[in-house]
Amino acid sequence: MSRKEATLANGTRVSCINPRQVSDIERQVQQYFRHGIMVQPGDTVFDVGANIGLFTLLVNEMCQGDVTVYAFEPIPAISAALRENLHNIDRLRLIPFTCGLSDQARSATFAFRPNMPTLSSAYGEDSAEMEHQVQDAWLRNLSAAPLVVRWLALLPLFLRTFIIKKAAHLAFASEQVECQLRRMSDVIFDEHVEKIDLLKVDVEKSELDVLLGLDDADWKRIRQVVLEIHDIDSRVLVISALLRRHGISCIVVEQERILRGSNVFALYATRPVILP
Repeated sequence: MSRKEATLANGTRVSCINPRQVSDIERQVQQYFRHGIMVQPGDTVFDVGANIGLFTLLVNEMCQGDVTVYAFEPIPAISAALRENLHNIDRLRLIPFTCGLSDQARSATFAFRPNMPTLSSAYGEDSAEMEHQVQDAWLRNLSAAPLVVRWLALLPLFLRTFIIKKAAHLAFASEQVECQLRRMSDVIFDEHVEKIDLLKVDVEKSELDVLLGLDDADWKRIRQVVLEIHDIDSRVLVISALLRRHGISCIVVEQERILRGSNVFALYATRPVILP
């Protein structure tokens, strides 16, 4: 698939799959740094679901180039754009992986969505349900929707609904791609990772699988976690309990206005600071 280019707010040109989605990705990555989540020079970051690398670019800027990032993007076309965007960044210590993380090492069939790459998922069998959730969220919260559809608020309701349904259907058009998955603890062992100052996970319903790929002994390496969670089978409670069991107990869960009424939440978690 031929890649395209888009321009970030600071004028940087980046390689991408769909230029119209880039401004929304740029906005989203800023929101990971809330509720005490932060990075500083010398940190090590795991970017799980790295997409085209905008989160890693932001982390590199915040750490003034003094950061090590392990970036995981399983879909080859997206991973190629990520590598192109990050290969010549000064001082950035980047270890890119064209694979995802899960509870076991295996291959998996992903639904790759070229029109909305960030919604590509190993859980592609319920595309109709996801499409319905997205179009409902856009209709309810149009002022918070992506810029490319926000102008629809000016249209009559029947026409607005028709266009949003069409847009959601196009967004979820997919093709099957075979991808590789690894366990996080296997990567930690193979790469001799001593610490993970921030674990960021945005993997479209695979977030619990990612965490189950961590051995108990490796949890102590992790200082902060930020995840997108799809609250299926009480997953917010399950993941919160898992984090607390491993000492990451300062937890905040919230939902973006555009996602109200859906099952998608953001979780921010840190280890408590122990004062001397």
